[in-house]
Amino acid sequence: MHPIYEKPRIYDCIVGWAAGDALGSWVEFLSLTEIRDEYGPDGVTEYRLVDGIAEITDDTQMTLFTLAGILLWERERSVNPGARLETALYDAYQDWYATQEPDDSRWKMKYQPRTKLYQNWDLHRREAPGCTCLSALQSEKMGTLAWPINDSKGNGGVMRVAPIGFWFSRQEQSVEETMVMGAVSAAITHGHPLGYISSALMAGLVNECIYGDSATLKEAVLRSKMRTEQIFAGTRYLEELLTLVDRAIQLSETREEPVSAMSKLSKSWLAESAVAIAIYCALKNVNDFGHGIITAVNFSGDSDTVAAITGNILGAWVGIEKIDEKWITPLKIDRFLMSL
Repeated sequence: MHPIYEKPRIYDCIVGWAAGDALGSWVEFLSLTEIRDEYGPDGVTEYRLVDGIAEITDDTQMTLFTLAGILLWERERSVNPGARLETALYDAYQDWYATQEPDDSRWKMKYQPRTKLYQNWDLHRREAPGCTCLSALQSEKMGTLAWPINDSKGNGGVMRVAPIGFWFSRQEQSVEETMVMGAVSAAITHGHPLGYISSALMAGLVNECIYGDSATLKEAVLRSKMRTEQIFAGTRYLEELLTLVDRAIQLSETREEPVSAMSKLSKSWLAESAVAIAIYCALKNVNDFGHGIITAVNFSGDSDTVAAITGNILGAWVGIEKIDEKWITPLKIDRFLMSL
């Protein structure tokens, strides 16, 4: 059996992120008015299928390559205990970058891939990739926490971090170590503190949902926020993220209309705001996965990314047994997972 099927809730989280991404793939960056003009007053409520398949975007592509990087690292450290995760992740993201290049380019024809996932040709197409991810990887320089590659706090780091949260149980390493890994993974392409601290919080939240003992999702969010505050104490801009998370929790407990509430959490293409909006959507719909990602999608901005992050959280929290089959089957996610 492939290792991705052996650990708890991994498949659940994968389905969650891919479902949110696929639901929002056709309306990414459209305004709510434009969404309703095209889909009706209720907006997007179901997949738009192509040959029976719910198509994914760069969000799921890069998340899959994060998982591929983790598996590459595990293979490497079996023969070299000093192998570093961030190096394997960087190699995996370079593989993703290569999939975005034209097949007939001289550079791509000479490229030497590192991951098995690269050989899945269904991933060799552009699905609105983020400019920051492309430019950072094109530079062939790896950003780090100590040496930022840019000043971007876009959501391209946080959207792909879930595998770090769900892969490492607390028998393998502490949740704090997992959160730092989440920050390191984002810093490869996003150098602003909010770009990588938001990713640490997200990795911690996914980990808490799966391996922690929180009685409620709200408690899991609060624990992840507390750990983020402790790990990154004194880091510039930290309070901006913590304030947004608090606001998301508070708004989720009101009767305010979702679009109005989400608009108070700033712009969805920013890392800290994407996490906050996703937390709001998940808390507001903690017992209804489908409504959670539908709420996330029907909002002006980076709809697929916010819905993917929402799906990550809810998939990790509720488990696949509480996700309706209509969100699972059209994804045909195993076509990618078996390539890892």
